Amino acid sequence: MDNYSLTGNRDTVATPAKLILRVMKITYFLLTVCLVQVFAETSAQKLTIQREQVGLRNIFSEIRNQTGYSVVYSVKHIERMPTITVSFTDMDINEAMTRILEGLPLDFVITGKEIVIKEKPGVRRASDTRRDMELQQQTISGRVLDEHGNPLQGAAVRIKGSQQEVSTGSDGRFTFNDLERNAVIVISFVGYETRELAASADLTSLTMKPIVADLSEVVVVGYGTQRKSDITGAVSSIRAEDFNKGANATFDQLIAGKAAGVQFIQSSGEPGGGVAVRIRGASSVNAGTSPLYVIDGLPIDNSSVAGGGGANFDAPPSPRNPLAGINPEDIESIEILKDASATAIYGSRGANGVIMVTTKKGKAGRNTVSYSGSYGQQQVANTIDLLSTAEYIQVINALIDAGGGPETNRITDANVVGTDWQAQVFDNNAPIQNHSLAFSGGSEQTRYYFALNAFDQGGILKNTAFSRYAAKLNISSRITDRLEVGTALNVSYSHDEQVPSGFGINAQSGAMYTALNFDPTLPIYDNDGNYQLSSFLDMDNPMSLVNEALATSNAYRTFGTAYAQYKITPYLTAKVNAGGDINNRRRDVYVGQKTRRAMAAGGSGSVLNGMLGNYLLEGTITYDRRWEHHYLNVMGGATTQRFVYTSSSQNADGFPSDVTGSDNLGLGDQETFRMGTNRAANRLLSYLGRVNYELNNKYLFTASLRADGSSRFGINNRFGFFPSFALGWKLTEEDFMQDVSVFSELKPRLSWGQTGNQEIGNYSALTTFGGGPSAILDDRLSVGTQPARYPNPDLKWETTEQLNAGIDFGQYSQVQLCIPFQIACQV
Repeated sequence: MDNYSLTGNRDTVATPAKLILRVMKITYFLLTVCLVQVFAETSAQKLTIQREQVGLRNIFSEIRNQTGYSVVYSVKHIERMPTITVSFTDMDINEAMTRILEGLPLDFVITGKEIVIKEKPGVRRASDTRRDMELQQQTISGRVLDEHGNPLQGAAVRIKGSQQEVSTGSDGRFTFNDLERNAVIVISFVGYETRELAASADLTSLTMKPIVADLSEVVVVGYGTQRKSDITGAVSSIRAEDFNKGANATFDQLIAGKAAGVQFIQSSGEPGGGVAVRIRGASSVNAGTSPLYVIDGLPIDNSSVAGGGGANFDAPPSPRNPLAGINPEDIESIEILKDASATAIYGSRGANGVIMVTTKKGKAGRNTVSYSGSYGQQQVANTIDLLSTAEYIQVINALIDAGGGPETNRITDANVVGTDWQAQVFDNNAPIQNHSLAFSGGSEQTRYYFALNAFDQGGILKNTAFSRYAAKLNISSRITDRLEVGTALNVSYSHDEQVPSGFGINAQSGAMYTALNFDPTLPIYDNDGNYQLSSFLDMDNPMSLVNEALATSNAYRTFGTAYAQYKITPYLTAKVNAGGDINNRRRDVYVGQKTRRAMAAGGSGSVLNGMLGNYLLEGTITYDRRWEHHYLNVMGGATTQRFVYTSSSQNADGFPSDVTGSDNLGLGDQETFRMGTNRAANRLLSYLGRVNYELNNKYLFTASLRADGSSRFGINNRFGFFPSFALGWKLTEEDFMQDVSVFSELKPRLSWGQTGNQEIGNYSALTTFGGGPSAILDDRLSVGTQPARYPNPDLKWETTEQLNAGIDFGQYSQVQLCIPFQIACQV
């Protein structure tokens, strides 16, 4: 048998004792190497943390993100710990933990990839005897000052984790009795940053810092968020405190005039009336020009449901506002994405800009109940200056004297009183009221926001009104350190009343047009009690339109989203989002027999029903990491959305009476019955991706790509691809700008991108059929069909290409401006 030594040399014989000795030496050497390696691995972990006044949980999360170490702790050990300020760069993890826990009754042990937090020996526990607890209690007092050293009256001072709260007096002082020594004090005041500090700290003079424009403020963008200072596209962010004040019926009234390049065009002042929004002008030649609305991550269809007019009832100048079912007081912020760099992530629907609405969410801490209410009356600010009755008579007779009319038209009755038609159709005491009740709060794990709203507005044009009753629920819950789920739900009922107010003329003119043009010498009623008509004008008596031609609508809308977000690794997060929107509306129209337009028809009634629904399912995965001088955010995902629209209409004339209105169309003349139904659907399937990169907190790069497939287009052009690129340079971070104190932000940016527009209607690429000639087949009359549209398999996207340049600059005085330049073309 051959013998081998551990060195592997053949024919070298080793005795058993020598062999054992060598094995022990090698084992010792390997153990030493392993221990050194473990120690080196632990020591090699470096931390960089720059945080002010944050809780330990946030610090521990930062450690986990940077190192991958899990921090194990008991909630009761840290829930009463004060916020801390830490600042260090590339520090060893052992030294960093010592720095973090300095001055706190906590210690740590590192075991493998875990950092275990524990209490220091000798720390008193809540289970100590009553005598020990009494020894821990104390009376404290302090004084709160503003940034100029003046007393701050009315500041809220509370004990963290309890219901104890006081307000500072006129001298800025506060006092707490029987307070535990390890208590944490929280001080807050509107317009100032919230402070947290230990009760054992020096409270003699506590200076509050005012809130200034924060460039690290997080702004909502498509499928994610970004720091305001890192945005390379044209984005306007409007917070709740910047909204227009007053009784706002719809959320678009909150931001009218608040964003550059955004136009709000309201062609009707009636309550609940629609508003046309244009971002940087019209961006389409043949398709729609309205922006895309995204509410809590759900892109919604803003089309009107059961809109239009009815039999002998002209359509309103603008459709009813489908967003009127949202209570403006439930909105936290609104972001407006303007250029292609910002909107290309929405591909086929981003050509006209994107308006992103984020609703309010609960905050950890005390449960709060808030109520806001208002009541007022509306009056007509100005009326059109028209001829009085006497002046009208004088002009008419002067025209006849000049040969402009026959003598039979001369007005000779000197006792004509006449009618001020504007005064008759207006209601100068139209009420408006709004009431909102909100409940919010929660813990670090679960937060909620629930609100109820009632809004009612009477129109200054008689018999017009809008009312809304809405409920809002937002709830989110952190199931584990990695899993978070949540939902946002909005339910509303709205009711509106209308009279004819369109742009028609003569026989189809609306109430306002007739009030301005009807004969002022005529009374409201004739001698028989009927509405007085003019023998010279082909239009209705204004009061007959206000009282006898009425349209009412009832809308029920429910929309919302539900999401689940899972942190796979400290840098990798997956999210699934599902949502839906159901909008049902019924519109009843009845034009009575006392009106000129429906007199011959014997009254006209119409009922319109519509349902608009869309369903969303999307999944995204995001890699987000900041290290040394780099920041990288990569997002990718897929989304599908289906839209369904159904409608029906029934019309009838010739009613025996106006009493039943549109409630029983079967009472009308059957020969006048007309009906119609419609159903349409379309679907989107999309793939998207975006990269954000930052170097040295100075140089910014953003690129995105979205591939959209839409059932609306021809089979040869079903998919469209929409890329974008953007660059930004934060000049204020450069060394040569450090001595320039004028600017808080100075950032030139350049972007290019393509966006699409799919608002061409459904089935434009397919063959559609309509009614055709009739024929006798098998002794029966058969109605035929014939093509109404021929197929177009090459029908493709309308693409908008934009090149944008701009510079963002701000001053420490909170003045912030943006100077943009844009070149756009449609293909």
